[in-house]
Amino acid sequence: PNRRLYRLQLVKMMVSCLRGFFLCFFLLMHTCIAVDPAIIQKIRDFASSSLSQWKVPGLALSIIVDNSTVALSEGYGYRDLSKRLPVTSSTLFPIASCTKAFTTALMSVHDDLGVYDWDAHISTYLPVALEDPFAQAMLTGYDMVSHRTGLPSHDMVWVYNNNLTIQEIWKGLQYLQPCCEFRTEFHYSNLMLASAAHVIETITGSIIDDLASKYLFNPLNMTKTTYNLDTLKNSPDHALPYTTEESLNGTVLVVETQYDYAYAIAGAGGINSNVNDLAQWTIMQLNRGVYHGKRIISSNMIDLMHEEMMPVHDRNETFYIWYPFLFEIGYGLGWIVAPYRGHKLVFHPGNLDGFSSLVLLLPDDGIAVNILCNMEENLFPFALGFFAADMLLGLEPLYDWNKKYIILFLHFIYYYYYDSFILFSLFILLEFVF
Repeated sequence: PNRRLYRLQLVKMMVSCLRGFFLCFFLLMHTCIAVDPAIIQKIRDFASSSLSQWKVPGLALSIIVDNSTVALSEGYGYRDLSKRLPVTSSTLFPIASCTKAFTTALMSVHDDLGVYDWDAHISTYLPVALEDPFAQAMLTGYDMVSHRTGLPSHDMVWVYNNNLTIQEIWKGLQYLQPCCEFRTEFHYSNLMLASAAHVIETITGSIIDDLASKYLFNPLNMTKTTYNLDTLKNSPDHALPYTTEESLNGTVLVVETQYDYAYAIAGAGGINSNVNDLAQWTIMQLNRGVYHGKRIISSNMIDLMHEEMMPVHDRNETFYIWYPFLFEIGYGLGWIVAPYRGHKLVFHPGNLDGFSSLVLLLPDDGIAVNILCNMEENLFPFALGFFAADMLLGLEPLYDWNKKYIILFLHFIYYYYYDSFILFSLFILLEFVF
């Protein structure tokens, strides 16, 4: 009996060793799988060859594959057109609304720490005053960062008002009229994201850039990332802002513009970064809160941030104009979420005077794409981002993405600025031609 027991234990040990061997083998093979260099070259060629078509002076791009491998991180074009200074992977750009996911990440960190609760009413932490008494009583962090408070943008409160403080914004929310009932419709609000950052600042007694440095930037080795505008402008490698204007003879000119913003709105769009640093940020996102073996945010919180909190039902919402090929668009915690060709898509664009950006994740596929460019209100980051997504997923491009987004830009111009349903319909028909 003892000999039989010994043999049984020996067999179990051998089976266990074989399981461990094969597990290590497959994990090693998985980590060694590299994206086809030809695919990366196609993305690189698309990026560099399309700049002039989109009147983009310069662009930086980083790509993550297999959750943690930086497959590409480089720049194209110029950060300074007049001096012909090139964009590099270290060039600093404002990332605009791609900041929102950092704000929600900080809120999630503090939920993990037990000093903040996503489910708690905001009145638990500081006085709330809104025009809608029900919203005032029931407001949570979820509501603030998923754009379901009933408040529309009211962006002119802060645009070009650089002396505004976050305390003034918070107290002034009570005078802003809602456009729908609480938690019934999606309405994008930078003021609410800025106010969400104010909640965490109030709880901790620290300003948002100090909190981000402590809990995100430093642990993620994001050494160049900052909220400080002077740090951006004094950096030896930063991009200048550009816009386009039409000359008297009808030629479209690329001209330098001014970039500034109210620090009060920092939680909604105040971060300046480069694609090297954003690569580290997205590696942590793809690994569900872990960065090179170190836990930054709990996996439950990352999953929560990537899940829909508010559906975007209105087909006239800007999201559906920019992404008509996406269905069932929703907003998570600082991220837009939607299915894309059978894959989970989590992303966010950004736009400020002189700059456009895009951070795109395919979390179930271990893929991330980070794009920064120095041209305002430009759709090329979308064209490049979705082209890269198709290539990295091993799919044929869903569209000629450059043509697709040129048509979508015309949709936007004529529908919103000329308010002509006939012209809008005409461009829908033109889409089928392309």
